[in-house]
Amino acid sequence: SSVGEVHWVSFHHYITQYVDVLNERFLALDAEKRVKNISIMVKRLVEQDDEYQQYRAAITKAARTHDCPTHDIDLDIDYPDEIDW
Repeated sequence: SSVGEVHWVSFHHYITQYVDVLNERFLALDAEKRVKNISIMVKRLVEQDDEYQQYRAAITKAARTHDCPTHDIDLDIDYPDEIDW
């Protein structure tokens, strides 16, 4: 890719549960580490890497098993009661 080239990322049919997974990890970090890791989290959201693809496959399979849309599949995400920003 060349400098200044625009890349488009599609989030159509994105498995949004992966955002919850990343949020849980992100919120487990202290405030200083969150600042240092924000670009890594954004990169993971955009790249849709192997980990994302594994979540996508598992959630798609669960949705087929339960005959429901993927957005109806919930993960066991434990958000903290308080967030130290």
